[in-house]
Formats: sequence, C-alpha cells, structure tokens
Amino acid sequence: MPLHILSLDHAPIHELPYQHAGPNGSIVTAQLPILIAKGAGLPPSIDALVCTSDLQGVEPTRIAQSTPRLIGECLADELAVLVSIMDLPPADRIGIILAGDLYAASEANQRGVSGDVRSVWAAFRRQFRWVAGVPGNHDQFGTPEEAATFQKHERHYYLDGSTCNIDALTIAGIGGIIGNPEKPLRRSPEQYAKDLKRMLHSQPDLLVVHESPALPERNGQGSPLVRTLMDTFGCPLTVCGHSRWPEPFAELPNGTQILNVDSRVIVLMR
Repeated sequence: MPLHILSLDHAPIHELPYQHAGPNGSIVTAQLPILIAKGAGLPPSIDALVCTSDLQGVEPTRIAQSTPRLIGECLADELAVLVSIMDLPPADRIGIILAGDLYAASEANQRGVSGDVRSVWAAFRRQFRWVAGVPGNHDQFGTPEEAATFQKHERHYYLDGSTCNIDALTIAGIGGIIGNPEKPLRRSPEQYAKDLKRMLHSQPDLLVVHESPALPERNGQGSPLVRTLMDTFGCPLTVCGHSRWPEPFAELPNGTQILNVDSRVIVLMR
C-alpha cells in the first residue's frame, strides 16, 4: 500500500515557544505547532514519521541558560519528552524527515541568515531511529571535509538529488531552491527539472524537497515548475517547505499528496 495521509488534525497536540527575526531587526516570539496526521503505508519497522522544516528560530532567551539553542535542537528534546507522556510511538520506532532551513542567528534578529545545522541533525539522531532529509538554501554543514564526514554518519541520510532505502521505505530528496547555480544550494530551472524528473521516475514512497510546489488554488506559494512536474509525474507523498502554506495538506488531481511543513511539525502515525 502506498504511503498516504488519511486525516490531519487541525488542533496541535503541543506548541513549542521560540523566537525568530521580524522586520527591521525586530524579534518575534512565536509558537511551533505539533500536529498529528493518521496515515497508511508505513513499513512494519516504524510507527511514525516526524516531518518538519524551516525551523529558523532559537529558544526564548528567558529559557536559554547561555547562547540560545536552535529551535530544531529544542524540538528534538521536546519530542523525546512528549513520547514518554503522550500517546505517541516509542522514539526508536520514529523516523525524522527534515525538509531544510534549520538555522537562525543566535540573537534571532536577522532574516535569511545561513549557518551550520549539523547540531539539529545530531539532536534528532540522538533521540530517534534515524534522520533523513534535504538541505535548505540557508543550511551549511561545516567545511567540505566536515560535510563529507557528516553525510557518512550512521543513521543520517542526507539527500540532494539522491535516494535511500530505510526500513523498506524508499525516500528521494532534492535540496535547495531554483535560482542562480553560482550561489550555494541553488539549481538552474533546467537542472532542477532534470533532477526532479529523475527522482520521480525512481518511484519513491516519499519525496522530500525544500522548495514547495505552487498551489494557487489554495493560496499556497511555491514554484510553478515544481508544481508542473508533480502534476505530470506524481508521487504518493511529498514533504516540502521554504514557503509556508495557510494549510499544511493538499492533494493534487493525480493523487499526489503534499505536506507543507514550513514552521510546523507533523507527526504521521498509523
């Protein structure tokens, strides 16, 4: 049975406070919602997938004991606590899906800042079964040597124009965005289309892309090119971010289901 969503709760089971950059260097306090989706098609060895992206904030200064941690690090620890006190599967039966852009300035007063996100991946790896995902256009992974080491880490599955098979689940991923290929984590429209077609032709169970498809019929911002390719080729389930949709879930006419997890967390359970 293909991986797919059966229902998605609108009310969060929990919210995690954080701070992020607002206009003109301001600091905004917000809540990161954690939502529950019920689905089918998960392999027998896992009971849930936690999907999230665009965690471009830090823990509130009133909570931080020194330099504020990235909110993604805090989320990993918070979810591990929730597993023990709520009706959620055990941590060792939960996989993590990251759709990119996990960095923020420690002062939470600058938008569009790029930086090292290895600590976020490591925090999830410590707490859960495995981590798979793509880089956002603001994500960095250290020096080239450090990035190469990071990508070889056990229970890390870094995807960017590549696929992996974990627990009988085939996951394909493309990171970054469409743009000037001379800039980091950007592809020309032609190259992006070529890579995305290749990923879709591999018939993955799950596609992870940083850049969302356009969804104008639901006021969802995104790439018209990505939308055209998804309309043409399809995939059972896609997780994306970069542009936050008013509603996190959509199903295209060809049956492709899409979870937009920009600044939100969705726990897909049986």
